[in-house]
Amino acid sequence: MSADVAREWFRTELDRLRRQSGSPSIRDLVASTRKKSKYWSVLNNLTDKAGLPPPKELSRSTLHDLLSCKTVKGPAAWPVKMFVLACVAWRQYHGGPKPPRHALLALLAEWEQRRVIYEDLLLVAATTEGAGSPVRIGWPLPMTADPLQERDIVVELDKATRCAGAIELTQRTLVLEGTGGVGKTQLAADFARRIAGDQEIRLVLWASAGSRDTVLSAYAAAAFELGLADADAPLADAAQQLQAWLARGCERWVVVLDDVQNPADLQGLWPEPGSAGRVVVTTRYRDESWNRTDRGVITVDVFTPDESAAYLAHKFARSPELGDGAAELAAALGHLPIALAQATAYQLSRRLSGHQYLDRLTDQRRTLRDVLPGPAELLPDDQPYTVAEIWSLSIELADTLTPPGLARPLLAVASLLDPTGIPDSVLRNAQVARYLGQRVDSDAVHEALWVLHRLNLVTVDGLMVRMHALVHRTTREAARTELTAPEAWHQLVHAAADGIAAAGNDRINSTNRDLLNSLRQNAQVLIGHGGDALWTPDGHVVLFGVGEMLLRFSHAGDAAAYFKILADTACERLGATHVDTYLARARYATCLEETGQPKLAVAEMEQIVADCGRTLGIENPTTLNHMGNLAGHRGRADDIAGAVRDYEHLVGLRTRIQGANHRNTLMSRSNLARWRGEAGDIPGAIQAFSELVPLVARVCGPLDHQTLITLSNHASWVGELDPLAGLAEYLQLLPKQMTRLGAASERTLTTRRNIAMLLGEAGYLTEAIREFTLLIADYGRFLHPDRLEALAARHDLATLLIDVPDVPGALRILRELLADRTRILGAGHPATAATREMIENTLRDNPE
Repeated sequence: MSADVAREWFRTELDRLRRQSGSPSIRDLVASTRKKSKYWSVLNNLTDKAGLPPPKELSRSTLHDLLSCKTVKGPAAWPVKMFVLACVAWRQYHGGPKPPRHALLALLAEWEQRRVIYEDLLLVAATTEGAGSPVRIGWPLPMTADPLQERDIVVELDKATRCAGAIELTQRTLVLEGTGGVGKTQLAADFARRIAGDQEIRLVLWASAGSRDTVLSAYAAAAFELGLADADAPLADAAQQLQAWLARGCERWVVVLDDVQNPADLQGLWPEPGSAGRVVVTTRYRDESWNRTDRGVITVDVFTPDESAAYLAHKFARSPELGDGAAELAAALGHLPIALAQATAYQLSRRLSGHQYLDRLTDQRRTLRDVLPGPAELLPDDQPYTVAEIWSLSIELADTLTPPGLARPLLAVASLLDPTGIPDSVLRNAQVARYLGQRVDSDAVHEALWVLHRLNLVTVDGLMVRMHALVHRTTREAARTELTAPEAWHQLVHAAADGIAAAGNDRINSTNRDLLNSLRQNAQVLIGHGGDALWTPDGHVVLFGVGEMLLRFSHAGDAAAYFKILADTACERLGATHVDTYLARARYATCLEETGQPKLAVAEMEQIVADCGRTLGIENPTTLNHMGNLAGHRGRADDIAGAVRDYEHLVGLRTRIQGANHRNTLMSRSNLARWRGEAGDIPGAIQAFSELVPLVARVCGPLDHQTLITLSNHASWVGELDPLAGLAEYLQLLPKQMTRLGAASERTLTTRRNIAMLLGEAGYLTEAIREFTLLIADYGRFLHPDRLEALAARHDLATLLIDVPDVPGALRILRELLADRTRILGAGHPATAATREMIENTLRDNPE
């Protein structure tokens, strides 16, 4: 194609944009770029929105040269960019729409693509002769990375370089999909360079496929160059002519479509490879539509640790003294290639050692923008975006897809949680849906989550949602910057916290220990990122949930340390007399008891009750609750008389303040009956529970949690005097608990343990051993083998085996139990000491 034809095509494109913008004159466009003009503020806002430097003034001569297309080599990038922005500003000033950022950036990218194609056409016209000369569209290609790291995935791509017709390939179209910054474009450009050296390949077309228009422009440029269409032909017609030529397969060709934003943009534009062509597509968009029998889909992931190590070794080859901590650096950046390139550029330019850079990177007071090359610095390998910006276009696109407007705020919620795994039940619930909008339901949240998955911003992996650490960080930092109003940030943090609490309270999740552990990890990450907001107006329940999860999974020592810090923090933020401060202190006391320090727990609770009585009043519900906690701690610390005395006093107070039939009064009466039984008055305990069972059932309901507890207590004390009678009551209770609570409930498992114990006491040793064996397995299946209840059941089983007798079997269980209790509770815990003593007594009574 001649240079004149190329100039006519580019001139037509420029005129088309002017007409679409309302046909501004040259004078109007020149005025749009001047600071004193009425258009200036609009133009300045546009450049700011696009993340560009302040606008440059266009002179009349520069604009005239551009529109007349008289330059030999084609225009520079900045006049074309300013021409496009001036047209948009002129149209907007005169009532046209305000383009969103992603649309503005896409328009600029389209025109840069046209400019490069025009430049290529002029170059080809000046340097090539003959109709059969090789055609290269889209040159120059993106700059080759330094270094272009050798990767395992290149082995798969090597098949794509073998385009000779003699080679039989069933999949002549390759789709490289992956999140931003993993190197898809670099891999495709390396492939295109190698292909371009083959003079037998008539056409190698590289198109930046950020929109349908850029693809059409590239196709049209190729059609013009091949002599398939005239310069003034509509883009769609020219593209159709090229597709027909590609499908005929008369000559060999390769088409690379880089950075396809949406598969819908390629509707009707897919090249038909046949036996002569090859197509490579790069995209961040994961979609089933890519998968066809004639296409291969390759997921491009981050570097492997070995690839990261090799890359960093090359970067620091000239400054090895700065290369310390390379493995830690790669891990901290999630092995993301673009992040490694920009981080090392920052590090080398400032002469920072690896550990010095890591200190900056992990400093929570700094944002990611603070530890990467700034706007005024040249990015490595001519990269167009910083790591902090690379996902912004994908997020903007996600927010426009159905359901519109949900993807960005949903991603912001996820950015406060654990990027290595967020249970989808945290995000897909009513609390998060309410934050996203009044009319948003869980189905809409599900769709938004899959939009984020398709754009590689998250990965939905079964019931877990995962994010790359840098997507996680940049999204969170952007949210913190954008949500300037304190209440907006507060709402975001509380949406994430409410999602965790809702997932934890779901009965379906209550026995899934892996999920509950994940919820704890997510809560801890949330507290680290948004802890301040979780203390207003009061302490959020998720703050306490972390400690409860530690306690539930037998990490009593860790739970004690957590609740001690939580109590101090609550005192600092809410005040010493706030109910949440007292609650944290009470949970700390419980942890002290669980770690084998019951007397310290009693002392702590005595102080809490004294403080509550002084600051809240003796009749305050919080004070009454902690009085009950203190009484229970006294009893478990072997001060049974003190427990009875405290509960008698508490029952009197609750009866006077809350009423004889109040739920809390009935619960205190139940506890009083229990400790009277522990004091030796078993008939009195049985009588008290006999009176309480119908009363609690009437007040609370026949299958209420408190009713089932009261029935269990009655069966327990009956069993103390008559094991078979107690066994009969437990066997009647068990189906009710299975119906109301489920097989995995702690209460249900406790009833099964009591049944097994009473079977043994009634002389049914074989049946008791069988029940304990099944129960221990279910403790491990439903809860956790390290739970204190599971350890106690193993102790009970060993006791029964001694009675059978099966002393070797009992000693085996006891020795394993001693090791586990030492690991979990510590060597000095009373339960550990009891196991050790039992082993010694068994060996003494049964010498080997």
